[in-house]
Amino acid sequence: MFAVFSHRQSLAKEMFGKIGFMMLEYQWRRIDLQNLVTNRKTMTWSDWINFEQTKRALCVMFILSDLHMITFNITPGFVIDRDLMIEAPDSNELWAAKTSEEWEEVQRSHPNSPQDTIQSILECMIRAPPSPPNSEPYCISGFTAIVVMHAINIYLWHLNQLAQTVSRFSLGIWPHENLRTTLLRAAISTLERTEAALQAGRSSDYKIAWDDPEHTLVFNCSAVLRAGYSRLLPPSHSFNRLTLLVNDSEALSRAVKTYVNVPLERNEFVTKAASKAYEGFRGPVTIGATLVSKTAAFSWSIEHAVAGWDSALLLTKWVHSMEVDVAGQQPSDEELQLLDDLKSLLAEVQYEHETNVEVYSLAALLARTWAALLGDIWVWGVTPRMAEILRLLALEYQRQADSVLRNIGQ
Repeated sequence: MFAVFSHRQSLAKEMFGKIGFMMLEYQWRRIDLQNLVTNRKTMTWSDWINFEQTKRALCVMFILSDLHMITFNITPGFVIDRDLMIEAPDSNELWAAKTSEEWEEVQRSHPNSPQDTIQSILECMIRAPPSPPNSEPYCISGFTAIVVMHAINIYLWHLNQLAQTVSRFSLGIWPHENLRTTLLRAAISTLERTEAALQAGRSSDYKIAWDDPEHTLVFNCSAVLRAGYSRLLPPSHSFNRLTLLVNDSEALSRAVKTYVNVPLERNEFVTKAASKAYEGFRGPVTIGATLVSKTAAFSWSIEHAVAGWDSALLLTKWVHSMEVDVAGQQPSDEELQLLDDLKSLLAEVQYEHETNVEVYSLAALLARTWAALLGDIWVWGVTPRMAEILRLLALEYQRQADSVLRNIGQ
């Protein structure tokens, strides 16, 4: 299923045609998993391998479904209640055991490890239960964490769909704006709680964290979390991401113009999402934009490329709305601070091919810079296509910004 990220249209269509098969396979495997013996005291190493590999296969299918949603804006293939009623993967130490003796030794070192379902872990992230006094910290593996992050992203997608449905079709039954705001605040609360949990799981020693596979997975979780903040925007503000799969220049041009022309409703939720998207841009620039663009594909997961694409669309759109706001909405202090931070960050980037940076709109400059980050990642064939679209967006942002300046001059 990773073939959909290859940018080979025929191959991607073939793989999308198999999504239904993947969903059916998921349900059969999930049902079979519930029928397997899970008594740890009587389970042999061979039994455990069969049990564990089924769990991990289900997790990979779930992750792929969310990656497809973020990248191409298609409806997720799974839901978070029934489909996550599976036991969470065991520790990576058990999974890495090479012999039955080694596996048994690791088992003895964790005799009372709780076997929670992914759904129960997700519920704790969404709404933390009261902790009894002197309770042990709630710990999960890095692989389980990345699955939960994708589950939260799908949960937020459903929450956003509900918020928009209530807002549009309440028919006066509910005070829909209050309910919509309540749902979005619940989403923010979930994201902030999740972010705090990720911060607690990071090492203070950057070098150790970078070399440790567990902390690398936490690093990947942060990328998925940023994509989660984008779910706070109404679906109507989404770019037609299926253009990643077509070679029709006219269709691509229409998608770009439509996305740029749709007004963006600026509010506290959009500002929060934009600030998180900014963090996704700040990371590569702080490390070194050229270094990241040339080497990230060898060590960073596909989540970073997908989240970068998602964040680039959101942040450039937000900056453009600030530049050409025809409604005259006064920017908040948070918005002004974010713009200043972004300008300072862009000033740190070396523009080898830009002769006169001052003539660019900030949105266009940001889109071109982010395109450079994605354009050099050739491990995933779809990322150069993402860069191409961002460059087209930069041209449209610039064209509209110039038009606004001309109108002001008249």
